[in-house]
Amino acid sequence: MSADIRQLVRTLLLNGYIIDSVRRSDAADIFEVHRMDELGACVPYAFLIATNPSEGVVAPFVKRAEQLGATPIGLGDFSTPLFPVLSFQGLYRILGGSIDESVVYDDELPTKLGELGHNRVPSGLSGKADDLLEDFTKQSLQFVTGRRSRRYGKERLFEPVPDGIIFEDLAILVDSKAYSGGFTIEADDIRRFASYISDFNSRYHDELGSIHSFVVVTGHFQQDITALEGKRSELYAACQTQLTCLKASDLGEMVKQIRFVPSYRKAIAWKRLFATLTLTPELLSQEIERIQKDAVT
Repeated sequence: MSADIRQLVRTLLLNGYIIDSVRRSDAADIFEVHRMDELGACVPYAFLIATNPSEGVVAPFVKRAEQLGATPIGLGDFSTPLFPVLSFQGLYRILGGSIDESVVYDDELPTKLGELGHNRVPSGLSGKADDLLEDFTKQSLQFVTGRRSRRYGKERLFEPVPDGIIFEDLAILVDSKAYSGGFTIEADDIRRFASYISDFNSRYHDELGSIHSFVVVTGHFQQDITALEGKRSELYAACQTQLTCLKASDLGEMVKQIRFVPSYRKAIAWKRLFATLTLTPELLSQEIERIQKDAVT
């Protein structure tokens, strides 16, 4: 199996798609997949992965997609007027980016995230700590919640925007902070967070609803819980949005928890968890235990 196909399979599965069938040949690979939308409806897709496929490959593919009621999509270096054709990276951008298995299945992820959150690049990684923290945070939150995410901080360089956003039924903005001595949330930060939220709500409220929570991910917070509670009150007064503080290493631990129960992601009360001031692995453990008890009873 080629690296592109392996990455495609991982990304589809980790984004909630079920692979119904795979047909491979020298001419093309065909994937038939589906996912359940938020109302429980089955949404099927058919992917044709090829380079310059012949009419003898394309026509049966289109006919089969019509029989399934599936949306046909091409992946590769070709074009056709019959359906859209994307590159692998183009598809991953639409899905919110591919999930790198080497990140979310790394047992050292909590340690690496903790180092990045303190503006230190762990051994074995290259790049700037703040860029790596943004990327690892996006990968981790997308995996943990099972929801689409986008990394906005570097994709829209000339606009004052946070680093990322989680879409679907959980609208949260995420800002990662790599500070060697820990991060302090100041009044200016609250004003900036509120401006991000207000701008997003004015643009996308009709499609995605209001932002539920603004999540700050960093190595550690210098303020105690009383001071953080005060900052949460300031943000809520400004834009009626929750503030959630998440230590980077704790996010890594949450990834390890979800690795054992990935099917629970849609049942977890994420809106309740992201309404807490300090989100911890212990709170996620309590939620997992609740789901397990409900399944037994």
